[in-house]
Amino acid sequence: MKIHENWNSTYPDALNHYWKFSKLSDDDKKNALFFGWAVMENIDSYLSSIKEYENRIYFNNEQPCVLQTRDEHLISLSTDSNKIFNKVYNQCPYTAEWINSLENDDRFRCIFTPFNKDYIIDKQEEKVNDVLYWGGLHGLDHKDILDTIRNFDYNFLTLGAGSWNLWWGRESSLPPISNYESLITYRNLQRPFMWQLLRRTKVNVMVNLLYTDNKINDNIKTHEHWEKNKAFAHLEQYIMPQLKTRPIETAVNRCLMVVKKDPWNIQELFFEPDKEFIYYNDKKELQHILEDVKINWKNYEPIVENAFNKAINNYTTEHFIEKIKQECV
Repeated sequence: MKIHENWNSTYPDALNHYWKFSKLSDDDKKNALFFGWAVMENIDSYLSSIKEYENRIYFNNEQPCVLQTRDEHLISLSTDSNKIFNKVYNQCPYTAEWINSLENDDRFRCIFTPFNKDYIIDKQEEKVNDVLYWGGLHGLDHKDILDTIRNFDYNFLTLGAGSWNLWWGRESSLPPISNYESLITYRNLQRPFMWQLLRRTKVNVMVNLLYTDNKINDNIKTHEHWEKNKAFAHLEQYIMPQLKTRPIETAVNRCLMVVKKDPWNIQELFFEPDKEFIYYNDKKELQHILEDVKINWKNYEPIVENAFNKAINNYTTEHFIEKIKQECV
């Protein structure tokens, strides 16, 4: 299968840049797989080369984000409404199911987030930190995480506080943003260093949600049969599901995944709760888990090893390409 990658529309240190799928490419003249939102953004310049192939496949890892807008052009690209590709893989099972129902077809399929095995360090490092949170503050769940982990030997990794202001400005009851900006330990940490930090940390706390507001909800409700997309089932709570790269990056670096339970629990598609990660429901339970992990780390090591083995034996870039070949070629 011929592979084309263009990650120019993705920020420079995103996991996408480390996948390096092109090394798995061959000179197939019939089957081709295209990666990167830049392909869609520049579809007119790509179209002739795409149509050289009889079997055309695309990986869209932005969904359901574009569906938060009313931009008809972007939505058309995201949903491939012109049916340029024979198959489209994404990472939102509900949006794949929804588009298939609208098209009365099965073009869209959900797939796991892969990791390039060239970057896997297969050794157990000494755990020197209790916990980390990696991301921004976009909802009260994130504030609760920081309120909790600050009581432990923690790290807080983020691109910076600039992106928090939209949410912070809507919540008049929140303390000054500087109270949380002061908790940052690393800004824009490059991935190899972040992975090393994960290997030296017991717990990564994560939330698999996107947060909406009234404007976003109104945008979503303009889409045809929006209510049939299960990703939009809890807009009244201003949340949507989104599984990003944190689970796979945490698993391959032998750090315990402690995950906020939500109405979708999308992580269960790829990892098994209690066996490969742990749920928490609220701040109180998170506090209890972190206290127990700190004291009884040996009890949690089997969960970490189970997740590591699940990831390296099922979710590498080679597994990713092989799965698509089996299903499409």
